Parts: sequence; structure tokens; C-alpha cells
Amino acid sequence: MRARLLLGIGIVIAASWGCGDDDAATEILVVTSEQGAPLELEELVLRVEALDGDDAELVRETRTRARYVAGTLSPWSVTVGPRRPSDVGRVLYRFTAQGIRDGGVYVARQHRLAFVSGLRLTLQMRLSQLCAGVECGPDQTCGEAVCVGDFIPPCTLAPAGQRCDDPIVIVQDAGDMATPDARDMDVPDLGLGDLGMDQPDVRVEPPDADMMVVPADAGDMMIVEPPDLGTDRVDMGTDPPPDMGPDVADMMAPPPDTGPTGCVSDMDCNDGDPCTMDRCTSPTCTNTLMVCDDANPCTTDRCSSVTGLCTTSNVADDTMCGGGRHCCAGACVGVDTASRCGSCATACGSNQGCTAGACTCTAGFGDCTAASGCESNFSSDEAHCGNCTTTCTAGMSCVSGTCRDCTMSSECNDGLACTTDTCSGGGTCSNVVSSGCLIAGACIASGATNPANQCQVCTPSTSTTAWSNKANGTACNDALFCTMTDTCQAGACTGTGSPCPPPSSTCVPFCDEAEDACDANVTGPWCWIDGRCVHEMWEDEHPTNQCLGCEPMRDRFAWTWRSNDAGTLGEGCNDTMYCTATDRCVRGATIYDATCVGSGAMCDDGLACTTDSCNEGANRCNTPTVMTGNCAIDGVCYLSGTENPDNECQWCLSTMNQTAWSNRPQGANCGAADDYLECCGGVCRACTDASCGCAPCTGAEVCVDPLFAMRCGCSEF
Repeated sequence: MRARLLLGIGIVIAASWGCGDDDAATEILVVTSEQGAPLELEELVLRVEALDGDDAELVRETRTRARYVAGTLSPWSVTVGPRRPSDVGRVLYRFTAQGIRDGGVYVARQHRLAFVSGLRLTLQMRLSQLCAGVECGPDQTCGEAVCVGDFIPPCTLAPAGQRCDDPIVIVQDAGDMATPDARDMDVPDLGLGDLGMDQPDVRVEPPDADMMVVPADAGDMMIVEPPDLGTDRVDMGTDPPPDMGPDVADMMAPPPDTGPTGCVSDMDCNDGDPCTMDRCTSPTCTNTLMVCDDANPCTTDRCSSVTGLCTTSNVADDTMCGGGRHCCAGACVGVDTASRCGSCATACGSNQGCTAGACTCTAGFGDCTAASGCESNFSSDEAHCGNCTTTCTAGMSCVSGTCRDCTMSSECNDGLACTTDTCSGGGTCSNVVSSGCLIAGACIASGATNPANQCQVCTPSTSTTAWSNKANGTACNDALFCTMTDTCQAGACTGTGSPCPPPSSTCVPFCDEAEDACDANVTGPWCWIDGRCVHEMWEDEHPTNQCLGCEPMRDRFAWTWRSNDAGTLGEGCNDTMYCTATDRCVRGATIYDATCVGSGAMCDDGLACTTDSCNEGANRCNTPTVMTGNCAIDGVCYLSGTENPDNECQWCLSTMNQTAWSNRPQGANCGAADDYLECCGGVCRACTDASCGCAPCTGAEVCVDPLFAMRCGCSEF
């Protein structure tokens, strides 16, 4: 079997149309590249078109920045589906994957097939270097540098073990079936795992090319069926079409058209690329690439596929940037100075200046050796006296460019401040280094660092004529992002360690020197955000927003809204307010924005007759206020005048007490009419001479029967 190359060189586009409908057809599109894959692609484009005869309606176009990790293309996921349910099994779709380079289509591949009801199909499209620049005819695509038919019978892509009946497909002619380009197709597992990178190759063989095309009764519609593996053939004459069975017959009835399907919110349009602005204008998604431009002609500006921020990198030195200037280290500058003479990297040596883009010796000096610069002082150099070819004989000195004996020390002046110049008694000049170092004809101060090597220094005690290595362990900077501790070792700056965190089982960080950032290969419940591994179950990981977290199904490389799996309800949070009862994370304009919002009243006694309020400053509930004409007693509301259900001698009298029962007037009747009872102090008791009208009768008075007086009272008869 062919070795899988998803990890080494891959672009993966996984697509599923998931609306929670078991009958919804689904296409899973996977685009990968083979060995010899086109590198340095700038952008990937996926186009989905519904075909109607010669017309094509664009259903979706999605773009993303081509993301490379260690020289290989990284996975990319996209969700697609039909325009409407009635398209399923009846309308051909064309899927086109394009690799963009230098602003144009560098390599492309396309396939046509139909959606199948109730099945997830996996289609793999390979972008290969062999197809770069190859142009094919209509209804063809490039396959390994050869143009082949682009139609694929959907059932060749069905999951193993699942029944699949090739749908009714509107085709242009039988030639569409000639070369189904589906051989050797890797079908990855697109679960939460590693996109199938470590799974064995699955070979899906296409059906026999001699497929049966049976005329139908619906105009130009043709029913595409698998070939008959027996000896019979379909009569293409006037015989009626064979019995297709109930399954095919059912398929001929179009499903109900429930209208267009597509995105509902921006979250539905997330393409997993931090460098796109994902927006939903229902039902169409737009994924707009971020534009990065710092207006500097000497930098290349792009969006980082790791951070989603604009980054710049310098163009090649000596790229022309206008006005005869060159790009040097990201700046547009002239190249007519001793430090940049004719090019960015050309620095004139000692005793040299820059003239017309070339290093030239200053007056009195010559470039007579292989050393950099004009190290020979013609006025005093005995090896090059007056010019590069004259050498003074032994015992002679070079005095003012002439070989002769000196007569005074002033004649031995070599023009260097770091030497002591003397004329000996024998007429010989002596130029001894008296301070610092003399290296390549230039005076160097003691302790000065070599401008070409930060780990070398002028150390006169070690050498006055050459650079000395700094001590091992001296701090330096190797200018590499991916090293942490940089020290001088044997005269060279060496970095060790990594700024990236250690790996876990499903979050494996690595350092990306080109991006100046830590990146990671993440699968399962992990995200890589802000330079670290974050688990979806970890809460309060965002430094400032508790409503943003790791949601791998949305975006593994950015903080997103914390909600349930369906994306319909935000997770619980704490808005730090005492007076709100229920706090939840509410999504903002995009899935990358969310706020903790409290709702419901913390102070609610559940009584309709009270007004409740909360004191946020004191973190407490205020005492409820009972509404006029009501009593709130033992957690129950009563209208004024309502009798206590447990004591008929008490009632709700809101003008007297709104939170407790009030006693009815003294002597009010209670009990049955013939019980001879009255209310006294809130208690129902019998009328007697000793207690009549809640007071004793005096003298010859007796308590009158309330049946006649309607109220207990004392009377002399």
C-alpha cells in the first residue's frame, strides 16, 4: 500500500453538513498533497457549485491562508452541504480545490458528484506539483499530470459496511462516467483524533468503468446504477427499464423543499483559520482574509497562522526599493557609506571610504594583502613602502614612503594613535602597539567587541594583533527565537533550551523559527492558545474573561465562547453582582467575544403582593414592601378583610398590620348561629352572664341570647 503522507505533506479540508438531521446528505472533502507537493502556496480556496446543465451556481467559496509547519502543509477543516434538501441525489455538485501562489491559481483539482441521503461521504482531492500549470478540458481534472474524467459515483466513497444506492443524478452524457477518478483514495477518520494520520491506507476502488446507464422517463434525467455482475445487459432499445426496487423508486420522489440551508450565525462559518474574518449573511458564509500592510517596501507582511496577528519579515537584502536605494535589514537605505558600500553586506575595511559604490583606500594607504581594508600605510610600512610592491631591505626604514634610515622619530609616524613611533639610533623606525589592539591596520580599544563576532574581544594581554575569544558562558544573542539561553562557547554564540512548553500526549508544542512563535500539533480535547496547551475542561483559564475558553470543535487556536456543545446556551459564570440570580456567558458579535451577563432577581420572596428590592452595595436583600390593601402573613398573600382560615376571630386588616393577623372587633359573632359564641381578644367563646359582650353583666342584668339581639349583651329582662 502507498504510505500515508498526511503528516509529512498535507492540506486537509474536512467538510460535513451537520444540522442534526439524520436524512441530511453530507460530503466530507479531504484535500491532500503527494510527494513533490507544491510548496510556498499562499492561499487555499475551496469552491462548491451546484450544476444545472451548462449553468453553475456558486454555493460557497471559502479561503484560508496556506499554513506550513516544518515545511509541510497543515490541516484545514470546512463545513459544506447542499443548497436545499431537494438537491440531494438529484443535482450534481462540482467541488474545486485551488492552491494560490503569486496571486494566481498555481495548481487545482476538481470533482463532480451528488449528495447521498443519510450518508457521510469522504472525497479526497490531491494537489500535486505534477499538476501545476496543467489545463484540462470540460468535466476533466488533473490526476498525476494526466487529465482524467472528474465524475465520481458517490457510492464509491460511502463508509465501509453502509448500504449506498447511487442516486438519481443529472448528467450531461454517458461520458461523464468514463473515468471515475477515485482510485487509491485515503479516507481518514475525521473524529476528534489525529485526522487519521496514523491509520493505515484505505484503498477505495471505483466501480467497473462499464457502468449501466438506464434511460428514465424524466426527460434528460438518467438513472446511474452499479453494473450487473451477471451475464445480462440492459436493453437500451424500447424495452421498459428494469424494476429498480422500492429503494430507487423512493428516491425518485424528491424530498420536501424546506428552503435554502446554510449558516445561521458567524459560528457556523468558522473555517479554523485565525487569519480570516468569518461572517454569516444567512445563508451564505464569507471568510475574508486579513489584510496586513505596513507600507514598507522592504518587508513582507502577512497574518500569522499561529496568533492571527499581522507579522512582518524582511525581504532579501539588496532588493531595490526605489530611488537607487536598497532594502537592508528591512529598511530602504542608500548604499554609499563605508558601512554599506554598493550592497547591504559590503562594509569597507580599515582606512577605506565608499566612492561610487566601491570601497577605495584613503590617501596614503593601500590594499596590499588579503586582509580586509587598506592595511598598508605607504608612509611607514617597510613591507609596502610607497606602494604595494616596494619592500625595504633589512636595516632600512620606510620614511615618508621612501626606504632610508630615519633621523628622527617624527619621520616614523604611522598615523595610528595606538602605536608609539620611535627612530632608533641605527636609523630604524619602530612602531609598537602601546594601547588596545592593532588588528587589520585599525586601532581597537581594549575591551571592544568584534563587530563581526559578539563572542570576540580586544584583549591586549592575550594578543595586540588579533581578536581574542570571550570567556565561555558569556551572555550573547544568537538572534534565534527558538533558543532560550545564549552563551559564548569557543568564540561562537550558541543557544540552548526552548521557549516552548513541554509536550503532553495530545498537545505537542514545537518552535516555529519562521513565525518567531511556539506552535503545536493538537488533537482531542486540547487547544493551543497564547503559546500554551489548554484543555477544554479547564475553566477560568483566560486571564481576563471567564466566558472564553478552549472549544476544540470551534477553533483550536483561539479563545472562544464557552457554551454547550450545540452552541445554544452559554456556560455558567459569575458576574460578581449580588443582586443577579442566574449568570451565563452571552456570545458577542463573533464566537471570539463573550460576556458574563446576570439575569433574574436574587431578592424574590415569590409573593405577588410584595415589592422586592436588592441592595447591591450592602450585598443583601431589602425587606419586602407589602402592597396597599394586602397582607403578607406566613408566606401567603391575603386581601384586606380576609378571615384567618385557622381562626375566625382574626382577619387581614391592612390598615392596622400587613404582616400579621389582626383581631376582629370585641363581641363579634363567631361559630354557628345557635352556638351562642362571641369573639373576645381574638378568641371565640360562649356568651355567659360572666362574659357577655366580652364583659360580665352586673346587678339584675342577664346576658341576652344573641339569636334575638344579634350580639351578646346584658339586659334586665
